[in-house]
Amino acid sequence: MYRMVKVSPDDFHYQRLLWRKSPAEPIEDYAMRVLMFGLKPAPWLATRTTYELAQREKTSYPHASKIIQEDLYLDDLISGGSTPEKVFELRQQVQDMMQSGGFTMRKWVSTNETVMSSIPESLKGSFHFLEISEDKTVKTLGIQWSPTFDQFTFTVCPSKPMTFPTKRFILSETSKIFDPLGWLAPVIIKSKILIQCLWSERLEWDKRIPEKYKEEWISLSSDFAQLKQVTIPRCVILQDFEALELHGFSDASEAAYGAVVYLKSTRSTESLVRLIAAKTRLAPLSPPQSIPKLELCGAFLLAHLMEMVKKALKIPLLCYAYTDSTTVLHWLRCQPTRWKTFIANRIGEIQSLIP
Repeated sequence: MYRMVKVSPDDFHYQRLLWRKSPAEPIEDYAMRVLMFGLKPAPWLATRTTYELAQREKTSYPHASKIIQEDLYLDDLISGGSTPEKVFELRQQVQDMMQSGGFTMRKWVSTNETVMSSIPESLKGSFHFLEISEDKTVKTLGIQWSPTFDQFTFTVCPSKPMTFPTKRFILSETSKIFDPLGWLAPVIIKSKILIQCLWSERLEWDKRIPEKYKEEWISLSSDFAQLKQVTIPRCVILQDFEALELHGFSDASEAAYGAVVYLKSTRSTESLVRLIAAKTRLAPLSPPQSIPKLELCGAFLLAHLMEMVKKALKIPLLCYAYTDSTTVLHWLRCQPTRWKTFIANRIGEIQSLIP
């Protein structure tokens, strides 16, 4: 993608290379005329270029222009349609529009076999349709997606167990799990709590951890191995739905607080509820906060998470937020100015996001 983005001639000298084939030859000076890998603003410049292309071509390719501006992340596009015919049209528009700017969209993958058969072999992804008993995944933004079953899966490859695990090893193993939408939050937060405990013990990076923490880590690592059994359906809305509702829940404990959002779609007498996203935060050790304040932090986190989901969905829907803290509910029923700064700031923002 970067190699298709030209650089202004005035900026050529910022991308200079010194090169020679052997030590005996004189050094030659080259200037790159296209965007270089490793350049700090390269991701932004590439994204801005595709956005500009979409803006210029929105009259000729209205649907593709909207999709590129909303569903493209660097060079990964994740979109779709409710029928094969709509997907045909969308794919062709995107292909033609991007090609007009010199970008060739490749590695197309679809859950529909008819759609896949219409794509030239040179533009298809490595995935091929398998028997229902088999499965194969492709990576979409670092998450595993199974086109066969149209669901997201997780593959965690733990390192060889250490006889004496260290803080460095535990942090490294936890960081390997890529979970941007918080689908694995109930498992990952336990590991984060353990890491926080290790920090409070002021242990060195490569010093063996105390036995009580070692037992906890062994239990957690066995949970990591089971994450491959977790599946998240990609489709979250009923086709031809009649009503949409967003339901969010928050909770807190002495160790952490979190929020989760579900989407409910209804059609006639049928309903579908899907997990959309979740977020967790560790409770601060210094200064320690009371449970009601942590419950408030959970509600604050939920308000922002629901706002993020609403913006991403771009569909009119009803929103419902839940907390089991009567203290937080009492705070929310009053004007923020009645409370001290910590509470007032969060109450005011929650009230503005969830009227």
